[in-house]
Amino acid sequence: MSKARATSEVAVATCSLTRDGYADALAEVQTKIALSEQTLVAERPAVERKAASRRKCRRVQPAVERKAASRRKCRRVQPTDLS
Repeated sequence: MSKARATSEVAVATCSLTRDGYADALAEVQTKIALSEQTLVAERPAVERKAASRRKCRRVQPAVERKAASRRKCRRVQPTDLS
Protein backbone atom coordinates (compact mmCIF):
# COMPACT_ATOMS: atom_id res chain seq x y z
CA MET A 1 0.00 0.00 0.00
CA SER A 2 2.79 2.41 0.76
CA LYS A 3 4.29 1.83 -2.69
CA ALA A 4 0.97 2.72 -4.33
CA ARG A 5 0.65 5.72 -2.08
CA ALA A 6 4.19 6.90 -2.95
CA THR A 7 3.45 6.45 -6.65
CA SER A 8 0.23 8.44 -6.28
CA GLU A 9 1.98 11.22 -4.38
CA VAL A 10 4.64 11.45 -7.07
CA ALA A 11 1.93 11.62 -9.72
CA VAL A 12 0.06 14.31 -7.79
CA ALA A 13 3.27 16.31 -7.28
CA THR A 14 4.09 16.03 -10.97
CA CYS A 15 0.61 17.18 -11.93
CA SER A 16 0.84 20.07 -9.49
CA LEU A 17 4.13 21.19 -11.00
CA THR A 18 2.69 20.90 -14.49
CA ARG A 19 -0.41 22.83 -13.46
CA ASP A 20 1.72 25.54 -11.83
CA GLY A 21 3.84 25.73 -14.97
CA TYR A 22 0.74 26.19 -17.11
CA ALA A 23 -0.62 28.77 -14.69
CA ASP A 24 2.63 30.75 -14.85
CA ALA A 25 2.67 30.59 -18.64
CA LEU A 26 -0.96 31.63 -18.80
CA ALA A 27 -0.34 34.56 -16.45
CA GLU A 28 2.56 35.69 -18.63
CA VAL A 29 0.45 35.50 -21.78
CA GLN A 30 -2.39 37.41 -20.10
CA THR A 31 0.09 40.12 -19.06
CA LYS A 32 1.35 40.40 -22.64
CA ILE A 33 -2.21 40.63 -23.94
CA ALA A 34 -3.04 43.39 -21.46
CA LEU A 35 0.08 45.35 -22.46
CA SER A 36 -0.74 44.92 -26.14
CA GLU A 37 -4.28 46.17 -25.57
CA GLN A 38 -2.96 49.23 -23.71
CA THR A 39 -0.57 49.94 -26.58
CA LEU A 40 -3.41 49.68 -29.10
CA VAL A 41 -5.57 52.04 -27.07
CA ALA A 42 -2.71 54.53 -26.81
CA GLU A 43 -1.87 54.36 -30.53
CA ARG A 44 -5.44 54.50 -31.86
CA PRO A 45 -5.76 58.33 -31.81
CA ALA A 46 -2.51 58.75 -33.74
CA VAL A 47 -3.59 56.18 -36.33
CA GLU A 48 -6.98 57.86 -36.71
CA ARG A 49 -5.33 61.29 -37.14
CA LYS A 50 -3.01 59.92 -39.80
CA ALA A 51 -5.91 58.29 -41.65
CA ALA A 52 -7.90 61.53 -41.52
CA SER A 53 -4.89 63.43 -42.82
CA ARG A 54 -4.51 61.04 -45.72
CA ARG A 55 -8.22 61.27 -46.57
CA LYS A 56 -8.01 65.06 -46.54
CA CYS A 57 -4.90 64.98 -48.70
CA ARG A 58 -6.65 62.78 -51.27
CA ARG A 59 -9.53 65.26 -51.41
CA VAL A 60 -7.33 68.35 -51.66
CA GLN A 61 -4.58 67.01 -53.93
CA PRO A 62 -6.53 67.24 -57.23
CA ALA A 63 -7.43 70.87 -56.56
CA VAL A 64 -3.84 71.69 -55.71
CA GLU A 65 -2.62 70.04 -58.89
CA ARG A 66 -5.17 71.95 -61.00
CA LYS A 67 -4.13 75.24 -59.39
CA ALA A 68 -0.45 74.47 -59.94
CA ALA A 69 -1.12 73.61 -63.60
CA SER A 70 -2.97 76.88 -64.16
CA ARG A 71 -0.13 78.81 -62.53
CA ARG A 72 2.39 77.12 -64.78
CA LYS A 73 0.32 78.21 -67.78
CA CYS A 74 0.23 81.77 -66.48
CA ARG A 75 3.99 81.82 -66.03
CA ARG A 76 4.61 80.79 -69.60
CA VAL A 77 2.94 83.89 -71.00
CA GLN A 78 3.93 87.02 -69.10
CA PRO A 79 2.72 90.49 -70.11
CA THR A 80 6.36 91.64 -70.33
CA ASP A 81 6.98 88.93 -72.90
CA LEU A 82 4.29 90.35 -75.18
CA SER A 83 5.90 93.74 -75.69
